[in-house]
Amino acid sequence: MFLTPQNGSTSKLRFAITTSGPGGEQQLTGISALSVGAWYHIAITVNGNTGVLYLNGTAVATNNSMSLKPSSLGSTSNNYIGRSQFGADPYFNGVIDEFRIYNVALSPSEIAATQALGPNQVLSTDSPRMNMMTTPANITFTWPLASAGFMLQSSTNLILGGWTNITSPLPQIVGGQWEITIPVSTNTAPLFYRLSK
Repeated sequence: MFLTPQNGSTSKLRFAITTSGPGGEQQLTGISALSVGAWYHIAITVNGNTGVLYLNGTAVATNNSMSLKPSSLGSTSNNYIGRSQFGADPYFNGVIDEFRIYNVALSPSEIAATQALGPNQVLSTDSPRMNMMTTPANITFTWPLASAGFMLQSSTNLILGGWTNITSPLPQIVGGQWEITIPVSTNTAPLFYRLSK
């Protein structure tokens, strides 16, 4: 399993995993090589058979036929950061600020939040505090950036529940926090809102 800023065949960013040598690689290849002298946030997720390569919080490659996972490699001994398994390849000539491994595939919003938060900041698992601002036409909800992956829900009855996900529009990162603006309901029944994950 490896990640290279510039692969030998297309000169583009690439992640690959294999248990049968280079010919059996399952790959995620980006749209370009990484430039010299610039900072990048790179993330790879594998969820089921879908692998996604993210660059600076945005998905740049998807492979829906990934049957291998890091656990498929078993016990490994050559675990390098900045060095290839092949002696002819050059060492990484740069700086790595952080290296993280999660035991679950982060969602696209969690990847975006991780990139926006920057190094030394982690996602929160706590229930976030939600703020609400109203105008005659809209309601805007905001919550902390570290609380990624939460969905705004609405219900007309707190006792019976029946919470419905608000899927359009999706929350966006605005001013260092999550934000979603929805039109004021013309329904005469009261509406209740919450965040759920």
